[in-house]
Amino acid sequence: MSPIVPIPVLLIAYRRSENALNIITRCFEYGATHIYVVIDGSKRIDPAESRDITATRVTVESAQKKFPGRITLHARTQNVGCAASVLSACDWFFTHEKFGIILEDDCIPSSGFFTLVSSARTIISQIPDVWLVCGTQFAPKEITRDQWILSSYALIWGWATSREKWRDIRQALLSEEPTQIKSTVSRTEFDYWKAGSRRAREGFVDVWDTVLLYQMIKRNALAILPKVSQVSNVGNDAAATHTVEATQWLNRVTENFEVPAIPPERCEETDEWLRKYFYKISLRHRVSTKITLLRDLLAGDPSSERTLIAKWMKAEIKDH
Repeated sequence: MSPIVPIPVLLIAYRRSENALNIITRCFEYGATHIYVVIDGSKRIDPAESRDITATRVTVESAQKKFPGRITLHARTQNVGCAASVLSACDWFFTHEKFGIILEDDCIPSSGFFTLVSSARTIISQIPDVWLVCGTQFAPKEITRDQWILSSYALIWGWATSREKWRDIRQALLSEEPTQIKSTVSRTEFDYWKAGSRRAREGFVDVWDTVLLYQMIKRNALAILPKVSQVSNVGNDAAATHTVEATQWLNRVTENFEVPAIPPERCEETDEWLRKYFYKISLRHRVSTKITLLRDLLAGDPSSERTLIAKWMKAEIKDH
């Protein structure tokens, strides 16, 4: 029997109506108390996109009738983009809830993810440096050693945090520099995340996770990762924005999760594996980050309206 874990869920949706229904159904089966759904608007370029978004809205509205009083829907009238949609949705979600799960419509959770999140809740509330818990793990089990771990890398294909920690994350994402940098990573890796964060903040790419990772690296903030994946990303379909190609990281089979008897601990081997095989950070980034910076400078100053912060603030969700 699936564990009954009373946790609210935020679902950020777009074009995947079938996935949205699957995630909603699964979350209620696994014990979700309430589901908040945010659907991004159409770019008004592709008629198929508009049809898909409408189908998603209709699907969620039908689910509202099936689960009366348990689904809150906000359907945007304009397209705000992937990053701004997630960040503004989190702002909205945490005005209503003190703790919760965040899923995008290409991330299919298992019952074990809810068990993991429930078990991590106390740790997140008690340890200042632990910002969130994630449902994804790419490192092999011989590296994770059958334990959940504390990592410098937040793998945000399904994650959860508290209202208080979201405030910390939000403040970090909005800031340029902390008063004191605590990072102990190599200069190559620091420059890698700094370059990715700059490009995201300036609007050259529509992502927010590189900003999060850069801020975590600077502050020695940590994420709880499971020993094996509890969420499967199925996003390499026609509606994909970033994961347009099939890779070994997608469509992974989730495995059973039992909470280990000991609290999560740092595992440098796991971080090293992720750094080398998932992020593929190497000495070549000393050069490539400088080339990218030069290319962006030659492209001209980005419009202030397209920066991540500007789009995030413009996408603010207000209750009516």
